[in-house]
Amino acid sequence: MARSRSRSRRNKPRYQWRCAKKIENSPITVLSKKKIEHIDDIKDILLDILNNTFIPANKKRENVRRDGEGPLRSVTFGQIFCFGKNNADPSGNNKQRYQLSQYSIKHPELHDILFLLAKRLTGKNYKSCCLNDSYRMAKHVDNNNYGMSFIWGVGDFTGGELRVYGENDTYTDYDIRNGLFFDGSVRPHEVLQFEGRRFSMVFYDPNMDLVSR
Repeated sequence: MARSRSRSRRNKPRYQWRCAKKIENSPITVLSKKKIEHIDDIKDILLDILNNTFIPANKKRENVRRDGEGPLRSVTFGQIFCFGKNNADPSGNNKQRYQLSQYSIKHPELHDILFLLAKRLTGKNYKSCCLNDSYRMAKHVDNNNYGMSFIWGVGDFTGGELRVYGENDTYTDYDIRNGLFFDGSVRPHEVLQFEGRRFSMVFYDPNMDLVSR
C-alpha cells in the first residue's frame, strides 16, 4: 500500500494548487509579466499552467450535472456565496455572505493570474472566476451571477461550443476559444459534446442581492 501511495503522489501534476513563485521563470511568473496584445499571445502559456494543475472534483453544483459524465472538476476563485462557519468573523457564522474563496487564499498567484487575464482581455475588474476542467455542463442559468459574464476556453479539444438560449427556446452556439460575453444569469446555456481536454474560465460578478440584510 505504501508503494502505491508514493507512486500516486509522483504521478500528480507539477503544480497541484501550489504557487510557482519559487520556480524561476515558471509559466505563471512569465505570464504575469508578458505584454498581452492578442488572446493567442497567452493561450499556450496558460494552457501549460492548467495542464499541470490538479483541479479537484466539485461535489456541489447539482444544476449543471449530467448522468454518466464523470467527475465535475470545477473550482471558484475570488468571491463566493456561502453560508455557515465564518473564520474571518465568528459573529457572522450562519449568515449568508460573500467571502474570498479558499482556493484564492491557498493559491494567491494563480488567483492573481486569472484576474490579470480577465482585466487584460475584457478591461473589467471581475470579482469571481469559475475554472472548469473537461465537463459537459447541462442546461442551466447562473443564479449567483449578476450582469454580463465573460467565458474563455483553452485546450486541445474539438466541439464543446457553448449553446446560449434565447426566447422561444431558440439558441446560438459559440466557440469559446474566441472569448464570449454573455448574460448567464438570464440566458440558459449548456456545453455541447466535445473530445479532448477542454478548460473554461467564466469570469463574473456575484449577485449581492442574494445576501440577507
